[in-house]
Amino acid sequence: MAEKPTAAFVLSLISGIFILLGGAVIAAIGATIFAFVPALGLVLGVIGLASGVLVLVGAIMLYMHTEQHVTWGIIILVFSILSIFTSLGGFLIGLILGIIGGALGIAWKPQPMPFPGYVAGYPAGFGPYGPPPTPVAPSGYATPTTVGVSASTPTTAEVPAFCKNCGAALPPGVQFCPSCGTKVGV
Repeated sequence: MAEKPTAAFVLSLISGIFILLGGAVIAAIGATIFAFVPALGLVLGVIGLASGVLVLVGAIMLYMHTEQHVTWGIIILVFSILSIFTSLGGFLIGLILGIIGGALGIAWKPQPMPFPGYVAGYPAGFGPYGPPPTPVAPSGYATPTTVGVSASTPTTAEVPAFCKNCGAALPPGVQFCPSCGTKVGV
């Protein structure tokens, strides 16, 4: 996803321009047609102009304040729909573009930010394939076997033991936990 709702901004901006032009046309025509009540045509035109300005402001604010994308998307959507009554919906082009731009502004999701210590979405020290491999001695460099043990007998590494009472690591061969004193049972 993008850092800013560019498509919603552009469509809403164009919509606001068409609604503004539609309001100006209605104001000019309304003042001449409604000669007996010129204020009616003028009022419809001014309301159409105000709808166009509010859609333009909503588009700019949607682009500048992306954290409020839902609020500005709703404002664009509402005033685009209301423009159908006052400025012919910006010759219907403004209405359609405003509905699409407002809906895109509402539905836009910001790109998620990774947690500190993450690089490219992976925790520090981890890559796309998991943790780094544990080093293994190359063949011929294996640890020497103890005297009296044949080379065919597999050697197993001692698993570190932990106290069942306090969870402290236990050194091999102890009968009592050095941390809490609990008897280590078999």
